[in-house]
Amino acid sequence: MAFLKKIGKIKKVASALGGVSDLLPDAVSDLLPDAVSDLLPDAVNDLVDNIDADTDVGLEDIKDKVLSSDTYDDFKENITRGEGVEKIKKRLTDKESINDLKDNLISLAKKKRFFGKHDSVDDSIENSLSSSLEPEQELFVAAQQREIYASIDNEQHGPYDEIQFKRLIENHLIDASTLVWQDGMPDWQPAGQAVPEFFNLATVPPIPPHMPGVDFLTTNHIDIPEGVNCLDEDFEIDENVTSITLPSTLKEFYSDVFSEKSNLRRIDFSRVTQLKTIPENCFMGCKNLEEIVIPEGVQTIEFGAFDGCSNLRSIVLPSTLRTISALTDDGGLDNLVSVDFSRVTQLKTIPEFCFMGCKNLENIVIPEGVQTIEFGAFDGCSNLRSIVLPSTLRTLSALAEDGFLDNLVSIDFSRVAQLKTIPEYCFQGCKNLEYIALPEGVKNVEPEAFDGCKNLKRIDVPSTLKDYENIPTI
Repeated sequence: MAFLKKIGKIKKVASALGGVSDLLPDAVSDLLPDAVSDLLPDAVNDLVDNIDADTDVGLEDIKDKVLSSDTYDDFKENITRGEGVEKIKKRLTDKESINDLKDNLISLAKKKRFFGKHDSVDDSIENSLSSSLEPEQELFVAAQQREIYASIDNEQHGPYDEIQFKRLIENHLIDASTLVWQDGMPDWQPAGQAVPEFFNLATVPPIPPHMPGVDFLTTNHIDIPEGVNCLDEDFEIDENVTSITLPSTLKEFYSDVFSEKSNLRRIDFSRVTQLKTIPENCFMGCKNLEEIVIPEGVQTIEFGAFDGCSNLRSIVLPSTLRTISALTDDGGLDNLVSVDFSRVTQLKTIPEFCFMGCKNLENIVIPEGVQTIEFGAFDGCSNLRSIVLPSTLRTLSALAEDGFLDNLVSIDFSRVAQLKTIPEYCFQGCKNLEYIALPEGVKNVEPEAFDGCKNLKRIDVPSTLKDYENIPTI
């Protein structure tokens, strides 16, 4: 392998200078790398080691070793086809060929194995042509007789043999749309038409990690392919799309990615496992979205994710949910009747105005683990009939900013064990609330906690309550 690496160093540049590739184009195609490696290690090592000294040490060694009887016989036995042997022998005994090789190799040494400075396109091409092939493949470059020219950045480059051309494809410097020309073609043509065999053989690249600027013009359903992990701000879908299926590889949405898609009825998250966040305003204005199941793995639902989803009826939340913000900015979830927390185990807080304007939400069970319900969480939930609270609840605020929980008839504190205070205006405006049992552990009831509870007929108070001053007289 040491020999092959050294001859590879010479070949990369010398082929461009017209050295080795001009000397042995036909013969080298008949060689096996192992045969050459066995044949010439010492001579070529001498040649490469001394070439920087501007000498030609090693040239005669190559000639003598190839022409020696024993080596010549071994050489023949290691060649796939015998046609090339006599050509090699003849050309290495030809004085002009030896002198050509000598002159080009010494010229190479003087150039210190560099072509000099190039512009960025030339640098990219040169780097591509000098980085991908194994040393064994380098020995065969000279044998590729096909010459292909390419137009890269509107400039002619080449010619390239087959191996070089494939390498440029692999490094994305040439694709099927690149204009190419080779002998026998009347004019330049796209590579995909002129040399389609290269693209049939090329390794298909992976699906890009981002999916920007995709414009689906005519289909009603979109199935985002596996491999896509981000839908960014350039992701576009036609207004007529009604359903989307998302891939298991999806990791990220950008804000507003589906916003204002008024005909979108269904977003299928069933394959998604790596998504962590539903971003702000993600589904804003999707007024025909009817149901959504947030997938396992999602930890955060940001502010206003469902703003304006006026026909959304059901939201199912995952066990992994840790943070939820207000579902809308200013209400508009007029038809939401179910928010399923049954799988949720890691959520600590129901934030302020979380369910604001969900006027058809009738029942809600706050999951175990929640410790805080912030101010106005149920503001505008005019048809809410029952709330079931968890044993872990420690802090409760006013359920609505201005009351109007007109149809609330049941607040179940039966599991609550850690709550100490019923805050001011907590049940304000619950005019159809008839019965409430405050849990053991509550010590304080603040003023106006039951303001506007006109039909309250019974309050069960705990033994821990210190002051009855703010308990209304029934």
